Amino acid sequence: MVVASFVPGLENYGTQLGDLPHRPFDALTVPAILLQCLPLAVRRRWPAVCLVLVSLGFGFDQLRGYHTVAGTAFPLALLSAGAHLERHRRLVILLICAAYVPYATALDRAGSGEGIAGFTTFFLAMALFWGAGAWLRQTRAAEEDRRARLAVSTRAAERVRIARELHDVVTHHVTAMVVQAEAARYLTAAPDRLDQTLTAVSDTGRRAIRPAEGASGKSGLTPRELEVLRLIADGLSNGEIAAALVISHETVKTYVSRILTKLDLRDRVQAVVYAYRNGLVS
Repeated sequence: MVVASFVPGLENYGTQLGDLPHRPFDALTVPAILLQCLPLAVRRRWPAVCLVLVSLGFGFDQLRGYHTVAGTAFPLALLSAGAHLERHRRLVILLICAAYVPYATALDRAGSGEGIAGFTTFFLAMALFWGAGAWLRQTRAAEEDRRARLAVSTRAAERVRIARELHDVVTHHVTAMVVQAEAARYLTAAPDRLDQTLTAVSDTGRRAIRPAEGASGKSGLTPRELEVLRLIADGLSNGEIAAALVISHETVKTYVSRILTKLDLRDRVQAVVYAYRNGLVS
């Protein structure tokens, strides 16, 4: 864009405002062009800085009447700021609107033929560029949220799969232990000496292979509530849980309240004890 701005045949092809008489290039043309073009290199990292610098360069360009191709950088800076600016967005919009009025007045006093209609049309056109950037920002945020939710659900599904596989393995081995312990009562030559030990082994095995009811079935907690309970047991605060599950802080508070109510618990400490006693966390 910098090179194109110095091509004689491309003069008056950039974004223009004020319709002031064209002025031939002079010593001030170069800084005006550079001030509009160079900040675009940091438009994603520092969108506010880029917008301010480009706006100053564009304003100077139009007041001087150069009308260079570099003026195209102004709508691009607006688009980029709308898409990448994270903080103080409303403040930036207010400052742009507040600065536009005296700038339009200065152009009008310099002999601009735009009139109120022309200045209003330009303002609305530039607002469309900001709006397009804001739409891109919302689309990107929605996609990131979708991916985060997908990652959470994938991790949860993997945990369930691993838990089921571990349960199958443990059940297989403990079942064999119970069968062997029961058979030993009748195969040993001195069953009375081993009776107490074998009874303990048998009872332990039976408890291990009872039908897995799961914490959800016993307590009535939903899978999401169980996930929140595990995170509580891991020591996470409501804010950290909200960030981990990609939900709002108020939603986390609702989940915590439901968990305490369903489990008849008094506070988070009791919830942690419950989670450890029921094997929800290791």
